[in-house]
Amino acid sequence: MSLQLNFSLNKDESSYTLLGPVDNDSVTRLVIPSEYEGKPVTAIANEAFSGPCMKFPCEDLEEVVIPASIETIGFSAFGCCENLSSVTFEEGSRLRAIWDNAFYYCVRLKKIESPESVKTLSLRAFSNCHSLKEIVLPMGIKNVSGAPSRCRALRYNAYDNALYLGSLDNSYLVLIEAKDKEIASCEVHKDCKFIVSSAFSECKKLESVSLSAGLISIDGVAFLNDSGLTSIHFGGTKDEWNAISKSNYWDTGTGNYTVHCTDGDLEK
Repeated sequence: MSLQLNFSLNKDESSYTLLGPVDNDSVTRLVIPSEYEGKPVTAIANEAFSGPCMKFPCEDLEEVVIPASIETIGFSAFGCCENLSSVTFEEGSRLRAIWDNAFYYCVRLKKIESPESVKTLSLRAFSNCHSLKEIVLPMGIKNVSGAPSRCRALRYNAYDNALYLGSLDNSYLVLIEAKDKEIASCEVHKDCKFIVSSAFSECKKLESVSLSAGLISIDGVAFLNDSGLTSIHFGGTKDEWNAISKSNYWDTGTGNYTVHCTDGDLEK
């Protein structure tokens, strides 16, 4: 049985977005076409194949093959596809972005290896994937946000008092969360590039954090209500500290900390 699909011509009039199935039919294996009416299919729309807890009854979908032409996977594109256990990205993928809840509650999914082309990734894309054991991030990723919440089987890489997800060449690429809320200090791994929102939130006993000069961003409310925080030891200059991309709310509710840089101190 083949699934009839619905497409929408993009504003550039040279490519299409896959909107989802025409009817409420379902299949176990879906190979998304790379072209429609002679033009490339470059995006999978928000909620395109969302399962029974969302929009479409895709409860039978077990395997999806995503062609190299796809550049973005939208919000909740495969949300609640509860039997989805295999996601394959074709060789030469041009995928650039995976957005929030893209694979939300895909409870049979065990591994995701993002194509190296991906530059923007919301880790919330994989929230509630209860069987998910491994997420392999692209080595050249530029923007990471959110955390894969309620992924009970997910394996993290531990260093000092924090847990990380990594790429093939860097096991400590993204700091996901503190080991527990009772930590007093944390030496963030020198290879860490991203600290996601809520990573250290409500760690009220946290007094000191050490960060390397290679850090790229601190997202969301990473240090929310860490009222005991007094010292951030940064391995770079004041200019390098100021160059780190930080959410406006990253230090909401923290103590009056001092950032100790190699060329002097900065006060909150």
